[in-house]
Amino acid sequence: MPAPNWFPQQLVAFLEAVWSARTEAAVGLMAVEQAAEALDAEIAAIVCRDRVVAVVGYPEGAVPVRELTLIAADGARHELTVPGFGVCRAVTVSLDYPAGATFALARAGPHGGLRHDEASLFRGMARVTSMAMRTQHVLDDERAAREESDRQSAENARLLAELTQRQARLTELAGEQAALRRVATLVAASWGQTDADRIFAAVAEEAGRLLRADMGAVAKFGPAGFFTVLAVWTKPGTDFPFPVGEQLPLEEGSLSARVLRSGRPSRLDTYDAAAGRLAHIRDRFGLRSMIGTPIMVGGRVWGLVTVGVISSRSEALPAGSEQRLADFTELLATAISNAQARSELARLAEEQAALRRVATLVATGTAAEDLFEAVTIEMRTLLNAGVTSLLRYEADGTVTVLAASSDPDTEVPPQSHLTLEGRSVAAAVLSSGCAARIDELEGPPGSVPGVFRGLGMRSAAGAPIVVEGCLWGVILAHWRDSQAVPPDTEDRIAQFTQLVATAISNAASRAQLAVSRARIVVTADETRRRIERNLHDGIQQRLVTLALRLRAAQDAGPGEHAALLAAMSQAGDELVSILDELREISRGVHPAILSQGGLGPALRSLTRRASLPAVLDIDEIGRLPQPVEVAAYYVVSEALTNAAKHANATVVHVKLGVKDTTLRLSIDDDGDGGADPARGSGIIGLIDRVEALGGKLTLRSPPGEGTSLVIELPLEPGYRSSPVTARP
Repeated sequence: MPAPNWFPQQLVAFLEAVWSARTEAAVGLMAVEQAAEALDAEIAAIVCRDRVVAVVGYPEGAVPVRELTLIAADGARHELTVPGFGVCRAVTVSLDYPAGATFALARAGPHGGLRHDEASLFRGMARVTSMAMRTQHVLDDERAAREESDRQSAENARLLAELTQRQARLTELAGEQAALRRVATLVAASWGQTDADRIFAAVAEEAGRLLRADMGAVAKFGPAGFFTVLAVWTKPGTDFPFPVGEQLPLEEGSLSARVLRSGRPSRLDTYDAAAGRLAHIRDRFGLRSMIGTPIMVGGRVWGLVTVGVISSRSEALPAGSEQRLADFTELLATAISNAQARSELARLAEEQAALRRVATLVATGTAAEDLFEAVTIEMRTLLNAGVTSLLRYEADGTVTVLAASSDPDTEVPPQSHLTLEGRSVAAAVLSSGCAARIDELEGPPGSVPGVFRGLGMRSAAGAPIVVEGCLWGVILAHWRDSQAVPPDTEDRIAQFTQLVATAISNAASRAQLAVSRARIVVTADETRRRIERNLHDGIQQRLVTLALRLRAAQDAGPGEHAALLAAMSQAGDELVSILDELREISRGVHPAILSQGGLGPALRSLTRRASLPAVLDIDEIGRLPQPVEVAAYYVVSEALTNAAKHANATVVHVKLGVKDTTLRLSIDDDGDGGADPARGSGIIGLIDRVEALGGKLTLRSPPGEGTSLVIELPLEPGYRSSPVTARP
């Protein structure tokens, strides 16, 4: 039996333990632990509806939540399964807080229930637990609110600092955008060199002011190892004597050299560099730090924009300045690209206008000497050259100057013959057949390079004139400066050479056409005179004689019947002879079998009558248009005659066929070869006949290897050969 003061002491100890907890959850756990210890219980738990707030006495992970919640919900059931002891009596007490919570306790033994004093102590513990948990709940809420308030205060402070920073950045960006907008306006309105100078000066000033630098500059990279300062801005009161417009050498380790080499933004803090490496910057201009950003045009480093601060300032250029400077270089690159595009457009317009003028001369059939002179004048103006000339290659290895254009003080004598000795574009083009350029002309007097070097020219470029696959001549352009030849000069000259080649080819074609027409007229006249002579000297005389005999027979008397019959018989024989002679004459004009049977039978008849063996290979072609059949027939007839009469051939192979809309005829013999239309052979007549129908004749006749003729005659696109119809 415990001492009488046991109850208050236990309750005070429980109170002290519970109130020492700092959170609501800790109060619940402390309460079940203290209650189980004070009342010697194996199980103590606080259950609220369908969850266990705190519990002791069960192994970890083996708490029977459902059994505990049933004990709390059903006050009539007072049994719990205690691990190691089995089913034991349980005591429950409702708690004021949390709402609907129950304090349950169970202990083993035959009399597992609580005595009266123990039950009173348990109820007191329950009331203390409710009060402590409610109080800690309030304190938890207050603590959470205070922590949230502190967090909100810290967040507000952070947001305020960030807002201030962003406002400063916005102000900075506004200034940057305003500067970029001003430069962009200049770029959009720029057209000439004066506008370009204004843009460079504006970029140097805007970049320097925006980055709070002491100087800003725009430079362009020139020949290897040099750069030129295009514009400089300095802060008022700053002495910065940078030479504008002069070519300056790129010094090793300088900012310009680093930007050119890397193609990326670069920074130089001169006081952080190795001793003496950048002393020329520090000593000459007193700069502390500099940054530079490349100007990229067409994928290449065109120049750079740079800003710097002098050594008397305490701060260097801030981090990130390179990116802000890059915005200006992009605008500059756009302005430079626009200027180059406009210049290229104007150049192309001038070039097309010059080509159009020359093409008009070609189309109108202008005389060759006038055309050549016009080409050289147009090219000299277009290429800004000192001298332009048109030369023709000769068979003896020299060239003839057909036309030239130059300054009034420089004159190239036309129709002069020059040699190809030394280093010249004319010799290079003759050797390679391609366009060429030379930076330093060298040659003896009387040679192409010697003559033009004597006129003060140092460099040259040229392109070949190719007429019908053969190198005919060359067009040259010369300059006094070896560095003055633009990169695409050869291509631009080549456009004129194509027009000149067309004009030369057209002139040759017109000359050949005129000669061909003259030959056709002469041939037609000779044929007409031959027919007229044959008719007059032969058939006409015989017909007159026959008429006289018939008139004499008409005057015969009745007693001359036998003589009359003899005269009539003789007249009939004479008529048959005259008809045979007419057939022979007409056979030379147009074979009857060609009109009746078509090309195939006519060629078979022709080869059978040939004076040498002929092998004929003819596809089933049917009837073709009459002009095509006549042309093919006479080509074969003339070829057979030439092979037997001039080539000493032993056999001729003739092959004929139609493919698509083209008649192809090949004639090959094994004779002596060496046929040349230029020597006046009958092949000229064949060429005229074939070309008159829009066809093509190809001759191959190497000496000692026979002669091969290939004729192609076009048919109408919709033409289909008709079958041969047999005629009696």
